[in-house]
This record gives sequence, structure tokens and C-alpha cells, in this order.
Amino acid sequence: MDATKVGVSQDETGLVGSTTYLAHATRALERIAHALELPSGASAKMTGMLADLFGPLGARVIPDRAPWPSGISDDASPYELSLAMGEAGPEVRVLWESQGSSGDLQAKMRAGLETQQRLAERFGASSARLDLISDLFLPPDPQGAFVIWHAARLWPAQSDPELKVYLNPQVRGRTSASAVVEEALARLGFEGAWPAVGQAMSRGPDLDEILYFSLDLWGGDAARVKIYFQHHDPTLDALRAVARTSPAADPEHVARFYRAVTADRAAWEGHSVLTNDHRPPPGVSPGSCLSFVASAGPRPVAMTLHVAVRAHVVDDEEACQRSAMALPPHDAAAHRRAVTAMARRPLEAGRGLTSWVSLRSQGERSRTTVYLSAECFSFLPRLQETAPTPTIPPVERLVEQYEAEPLTLHPFFQRMLREPVDLRKMWFVFHNASIGISRPFPRWLGHAIGRVEDDRIRCILAEQLYEELGSGNPDLTHRKLFLRTLSVFDPWKPETITPEMEAPGHELAETLEAIYFDEHPYTAVGAAIVIELLGKHGDLFVGEQLRRQSELDLGSLEWLTQHETLELDHADESVKLASYIERPEDRAAAWRGGRRVFAAGWNYYSRIYDLTFGRSG
Repeated sequence: MDATKVGVSQDETGLVGSTTYLAHATRALERIAHALELPSGASAKMTGMLADLFGPLGARVIPDRAPWPSGISDDASPYELSLAMGEAGPEVRVLWESQGSSGDLQAKMRAGLETQQRLAERFGASSARLDLISDLFLPPDPQGAFVIWHAARLWPAQSDPELKVYLNPQVRGRTSASAVVEEALARLGFEGAWPAVGQAMSRGPDLDEILYFSLDLWGGDAARVKIYFQHHDPTLDALRAVARTSPAADPEHVARFYRAVTADRAAWEGHSVLTNDHRPPPGVSPGSCLSFVASAGPRPVAMTLHVAVRAHVVDDEEACQRSAMALPPHDAAAHRRAVTAMARRPLEAGRGLTSWVSLRSQGERSRTTVYLSAECFSFLPRLQETAPTPTIPPVERLVEQYEAEPLTLHPFFQRMLREPVDLRKMWFVFHNASIGISRPFPRWLGHAIGRVEDDRIRCILAEQLYEELGSGNPDLTHRKLFLRTLSVFDPWKPETITPEMEAPGHELAETLEAIYFDEHPYTAVGAAIVIELLGKHGDLFVGEQLRRQSELDLGSLEWLTQHETLELDHADESVKLASYIERPEDRAAAWRGGRRVFAAGWNYYSRIYDLTFGRSG
């Protein structure tokens, strides 16, 4: 969200003068220290440390308007303060983005690396783990909203300010984020961690989007790796599912916290995200974070829920009231004192000074945090009580998206690509696909044909069903050809097949069945459109894999050879099918069906990953 366009300029209120970022932050820290009754000298220690942390950024004079955007805050301020509450008293933290000589990502990346070097020299920050993954996150042509941020604890002041670095998983493009994170985890010694990440993305990368990846800049088994998500169009069940990835988290506490902060007034909830152009503005949807430490194994030690309170309140006064409903009384009182002291305007004048409120769910170590915007340039206006009205784009856009963002970007496929071909893993894919798709697919397709009334659509689906059934020859049905192909992998199948090994297939069948039998007939049409795209990309990938090995004769894979050609034809037909869906309500149903099928495929390969690479493999 570019608040410099939609917010109230600080210059208009006479609150901005010729001051530096360091002076601006110093004023805020002094007022927070006084309001929280921190020990004498606390503000001096914090600001002295901040000068070393900010480096050249601190000496920059704040202009009237942000010279270039920073994703840290709504108004492009390059830093943010936060208060992490606890029984021992609040921790004061800062997150900042180093600024280069220009606003492009390359300049910011160079400035961030210079900051990393300065932190190593001044505070002994360890770059050892960052060096292991720097080529993944610091490419020569970065993309996305940012490249590298840093964070530090300012109080309680110690010689080590507990430094962190934040990296952008989307730096190689949004669609590559999952594969980048999976490979980074493997390099850092967390090879078994991806299944938990995949579980947190149970609705697929469109709705459960990876945004940030952070590292503690110190050594030892206690150093954390954190993965941050944004959950578009959330439901309480989806947030509970993320919490269940961590044994220490309490899903019901997480749900209660979300409801308390939003007061069930989630501005974007219920407005389905259809395309990337129809997402809520950044920072509106809730986020989560999974924390991993080497000593705890592959499961997250904590799950944190981040709620954008400013998206659900009229002004900052209501944000304090709302936070008081979610935070323990002592924490809520500290939050109000800090916000009131930091504010340079009446709390009722706008919103965004309190941007986020979070709950770290970790058993006895659970705690809350509030995030305070610097508001160097502007603040958000009071919330207008108008719900957004999403438009329904043509279904051709659905085809375009999944052609550009194929399921083969899933970490399972990307890891298969970077390792030698493993035919045992291929058996798992084919065996579960025979359960999850090959067996019930003709029935699903026939059900869709019987319900849709547009003969143009019925003809295309009927032709696909005819080919699926061997063009009238029972011996050449795709099911029989598929089973012959599966038998070729018999030398690599496990001696004993357990129910767990077949669970991905059964879950896939159950999920797809519900989609194809949805009450709206065009949900099944959207499913049929996307499932052909997934089939095409999957077949091409399998063909590439098998052609780079010599143990298996490709001549025996009759089903694959036939499907590689047919799926290309069917994928082309998907565009034609999409063009026939005209009414808004039908388009919406087709989008839902397509999205749900992609998410089902995503979860399927997350389960296959778990079986073959993860805890069960």
C-alpha cells in the first residue's frame, strides 16, 4: 500500500522538519523509554546502539516525501519499532532497510551487504549461515519488493543486540519462492523442515504466500531460521492449520487472538483472491511465522500469528482498544503508553501508528508483540466503512497464470531436478496418482458433462472423456495404460506398502471428488481446465526425468508417451473452455474450482515430498 498517495502527509500537519532518520528514531525511543519507565540511561544506550546499526541511513535528512519506497511500512519509512512483551518487561526492537544511492534493488542490496559487514565488525554478527544461501537470495538481478533488511534488539541493552537478517524468497520471482526456501532449509541443515512449511501452505501458494525468510546472526543450535507467510482470504480453520505445524502452538489460542484483534471485522475476509491483480493490498491479510532451531528437529518450535490491526479499525484509538481485547492487561497498558508517547498527532486523526499485533504461540514462552510505524512521511486516513467489491476476471487469466506458474515449481519437483533420478520416488508418485486421479477421473468428468448446459463445453469435455476411455477400446483406456506403466516401476516399489504410503493418493481423491461434485456446475469446469494444465506440466516433467536415467526403458512407458501428446492438446482446449465461461457467477465458480484443484495438487506433492524426502522417507 502506497500511503504517500492515500494517506495524510505529515508535512501537511507541520510535523516534519529538517531532521535525520537517526534523530527521528531517537525522539521516538526517548519517549517510549520514558512512557515505559525504563531505567535511567536506557534511551541513551538504545540510541547509541542505533547509530551504529543505522550507519549512513541515520545521517540522512528526511525529505518531504519518500525518495523511494520501502516495504517495511505503509508510508515507505525505512524503519519500524516494535515492543515484544514479557514478564521481564518489554523488549524494544528495530527493523530497518539500508538505503543506497538510488532506489533500485541492486543499490539497496549493496547497502544491505555493507550493513552486514558493519554489523560483523561492530557487533560480531555471524555471516556464516548467510554465506551458505547468499546465491539463492542475493542474485545479480533481484526482483520483488526488497532484497535484504536487518533487525536488532535495542533493549534490554547488551553487548550483543540479537541481530537478524531478513531476506526475500520472491527475489527470483514470486513463483520460485517455495523452491528457494526449500533449498535454503536443506543447505542450512533443516532438510526435514519443508513438510511443516508445506502444511502451513495447505491452500496452495496463491492463498498461503511465502513473504520473508530470516536468520539469527549468531551461531549455535539456538540460532533460529524463520519463514513468514501472508494468508490471503483467511479462515479460522486455515490459521488453526498453520498453528498445528508446531507442537508447542495452541490453535484455539491463535484463533481467539485473531478474532479479538479483528473483532470479526476482517475487511477482506470472504472476498476471494482470484488473480495476483485482485489481491488485498500488502500488509492487510494476516501473516504467520514458523520458527525452527537445529536442536529441536524438523518441527517448528513456535508459530506466530501477525494481524494487521490497522486494516480492521477506524483509527489508532480503536487500535489500542482492540489490542486491549487481545493482549494481557499489563501488555495492553504498556502498548497504550508507548503509542501515546510516540504519537505526533491525535490517535483519532488516522491509523497505522500501530500497524501489527502478533501472538507467538509457544506454550509457556508465548508472548505478544506490537509494531509501531515511524510515520516519517504520512499516516493512513481513518478507515472508511466500505467493503471492496472484487471483479471477476475472464477465466482465460486462470489458464495464463498456471501456464506461467506451473505446479512443477513445487519443491518436490525442484529437488528432484537437482538430484540424481530416483525411481523409487517416481514409484510413489505413480502409485498414489493411480489412487488419486487415474481410477476415479472418468466418473468425475462424466459428472461434469452431465451438469453443465453449454453444449460447447460439453463437447470438449465429452471428447476428453472419450479419449480417457480408450476412444471406444476397453483395452486402451488410460486407466489400463497407466497401470501397465506403474508395473514397470515394480522393481523399485517398497517390499511392504503401508497405509501411510497411500495416504496422499486417497486424500487427493477425496479432495478432487468434493471439487467436481460442488453444488455449482462450473466449479467442475474450472477444475477440468486446471487439471489438464497440471497433467501437461507433470507429464513433461516426468518425461524429462526419465530421459536422464538409463535404468528404465522408455519404450515400456506407453501411457506416458501417449499422454505427453494428449495433454498438450487438452491444455490447448483449456483456453477454449475458458473462453466459453461468460456469466460472472460462472466465472467465479470456475476460478474457485481451478484454484482448489491447484491447491489439491500442491498438497499432494507436499505429502509425496514428506514420504520421499521428509520424516517418513
